[in-house]
Amino acid sequence: GDVNYRNDPHPLVGAFPRDMIVEFDLGGEYRAGLNGYFSGITAYVEERMRLYRGRGAKGFAVRHVDWLGDVSISEADTFFAMGWNPAANGPATQRRLLARRYAQAGADALCSLLRLGEEIVRCDLHILGLNAFGCFGFLPETLTRTQYNVMNHCARMTAGGEARIRAALDDETAVLCEKERAAALCDEFLAVVEQARGTLPDSVLDPIETSGRIMRACVPMHRIAAQMLLCRMRLERSLYIDERLHEAHRLRKLAAEAQAWLLAQGEELRRVNLQELSQAYGAHPFKPFGFGASGRLPVDNIQTLLQRLQAEYDPIYDFFTWNIII
Repeated sequence: GDVNYRNDPHPLVGAFPRDMIVEFDLGGEYRAGLNGYFSGITAYVEERMRLYRGRGAKGFAVRHVDWLGDVSISEADTFFAMGWNPAANGPATQRRLLARRYAQAGADALCSLLRLGEEIVRCDLHILGLNAFGCFGFLPETLTRTQYNVMNHCARMTAGGEARIRAALDDETAVLCEKERAAALCDEFLAVVEQARGTLPDSVLDPIETSGRIMRACVPMHRIAAQMLLCRMRLERSLYIDERLHEAHRLRKLAAEAQAWLLAQGEELRRVNLQELSQAYGAHPFKPFGFGASGRLPVDNIQTLLQRLQAEYDPIYDFFTWNIII
């Protein structure tokens, strides 16, 4: 429950007659923390800590602290403060800790940016509250993996999750509105960065602005990817050739949109100053873009996804077209 963090609270906490410790992911493994996304979950952690204490949890652990940078390390400082003091107010504690370093006006701006970043993650990397694109690379190499994450890891672990997806298969409006909201939040995020100029040093704001530009650039791709996933699921469930042909044709159109996005944004994302981002998100200069052991960028995943999509669905499209012609 605390990896795909918007899932329902973990049902096993308090279910066994043994002491239990709950782990939280502060580095954002499932919030594109390896891809330059800037967000904070202090309010969420406070809420879950209170709930799990009530269920008998004896302590809390944290992972991926090494992914945090100069500003986001306040997430860890606040986590430990709340761990020691059950009465601590998370957001207020974080604001106070940041004010010691950046003065009150700077702390207010940074807290706003951390909050906005988390809202962007919720709208951009999720589909109706279910994590779709947030793990490591911001887009998996296959729609199969995305579907598995949305349905098996999230929808079946969240009350009403499967019903939300079934409704979206019939009407994508809510999903499209979710992505429009993400774009608007990115614009607000970048506006807050500009307003904070003069209050905070450029060395703090420049990497955060870069993060905002990355998030804004990726929203259209996640809108396309969400539609592709729903299209694929409709194609799989349909028993009628004309419906399957329609969905296969739409997948082709969406793949063309994804290709256009890749041509327009891919190289720009490759040119982002990785060293600049590393100062904000951790010591390893490649971490913000999830290079990992393979050295691949997430934009490479998109190219692979399109190639696999073409190999998987072009024969289906051609087969159905031929049968209809006959």
